[in-house]
Amino acid sequence: VKGTELSLEVRILGVCDVIEAMSSDRPYRAARPTQEVVQELRTGSGQRYDAQVVEAALKVVERGAFPLEVSGAYTGGNGRGEEKRLSHVEPVAGEGATLVERTAERGTGAPGSEPSGGNRLEEQPAEELLNLAETLSRAMASRDPTMTNHQRRVADFVVQVGTRLGLPAERLWGLRLGGLLHDVGKIAVPEFILTRPGRLSREELELVRTHPDAGYEILRDAGLPPVVPLLALHHHERLDGSGYPHGLTGDSLSMEDRILSVCNIVEAMGAHRPYRRGLGKKEVIAEIVTGRGTRYDPEVVDCVLGLLESGEFVLGE
Repeated sequence: VKGTELSLEVRILGVCDVIEAMSSDRPYRAARPTQEVVQELRTGSGQRYDAQVVEAALKVVERGAFPLEVSGAYTGGNGRGEEKRLSHVEPVAGEGATLVERTAERGTGAPGSEPSGGNRLEEQPAEELLNLAETLSRAMASRDPTMTNHQRRVADFVVQVGTRLGLPAERLWGLRLGGLLHDVGKIAVPEFILTRPGRLSREELELVRTHPDAGYEILRDAGLPPVVPLLALHHHERLDGSGYPHGLTGDSLSMEDRILSVCNIVEAMGAHRPYRRGLGKKEVIAEIVTGRGTRYDPEVVDCVLGLLESGEFVLGE
């Protein structure tokens, strides 16, 4: 949604949200100085943000009616400890888990009715649960339009790979759901960071790297197959421990984790973004071949290479 499709209220909220987020302390960074907040608004004025709203907001700030650089509640440590680093995730994860439950309620019949088989998502019929996962995936993608196609294509891709590797139907099912929901934790990342073109700052990158933990917190008690929250948690891990968020290695990563990690990076590298064109097949293949047996599972890499060479999976669609 863009331009005149956005109401004035939505435009005002968007600008105020950015100002408050940038000017508040967080566990992983201090509040941004006033000049950085102003620069973000000036740079995006007329593009990301409504120009009149930006000017009005800056006047409010200049008058001191909304003071910036106000210390937030977080005061301890350097933000690198696991508990401190993730303290922002809990309230966001709660909102995300609520969204999961509301999505389930919307898909189970008349308002206020009990879904057949109880309230747990895992007790819903397979087709219905898949529809709910797709609905949640689309809802999350509304914050970052590039996610819509990415999540759907990754879900299809992991099933192709899992099928070639001979995984049984129930594991393919978990893979598909995990592919659809692996980035759900990005609800914990401010929208202006998700959609910003170009290189992120160190603090912004650190925040983006919390999304696997946030995704796990959102999904772990939602009644989904157990592999689904684990896939959200592990999809950026690497066999040699060079991944994130926890630097897991080999034996700690399931075959589903290994499949998703390769499929996710292949699809992401080949996909077009507003700020860059997708990489070609040669560059994508070079990445996974170089990491074969170190960062990436060799069996999975060989399977993915076969799908790319045969044209069964096409980059950049």
